[in-house]
Amino acid sequence: ANEWTRLQTARKISIELSLFFLLFVMQGLDVESYATRVPGGRGDQGTPPDLLLRFALSTFLLLILGVGQWSIRWAIWDRFVQDKIWQFVDLLAVANVSCFVLVEPLFGYYLHGRSVHPHADTDMLQLNLQLKREEEGLCSRRGLKPDSDVQTF
Repeated sequence: ANEWTRLQTARKISIELSLFFLLFVMQGLDVESYATRVPGGRGDQGTPPDLLLRFALSTFLLLILGVGQWSIRWAIWDRFVQDKIWQFVDLLAVANVSCFVLVEPLFGYYLHGRSVHPHADTDMLQLNLQLKREEEGLCSRRGLKPDSDVQTF
């Protein structure tokens, strides 16, 4: 239950990183000067930026930064480094516990946590031996059907 609660509060976009890069782009790269009321130019030094133009510029940059972070996380991080959802499914399988996740009152998902090992409540040595046997393909698969690895429905 605690792991599921952590998964529900996990974000795909880091707000701190977005604000840091927004500050860097606006102040460090001097993009804020494009928010002045000078047509076709950046404005002179000391020209105050227009409030509405600055809001539009910062909103556009935050949107671009958010889409960039989300796409990097989707394309690289979740696929090659760490996918917390599949780690949760693996935890369910090792613990031999299945889970219903109800998104709405009459709609949800079934996570099949079938352990292929004879005992789920063992010591660390036996658990490592069981996981090595599974890695080498010496036991059945984790899926709902005997010849399947699909654990989410």
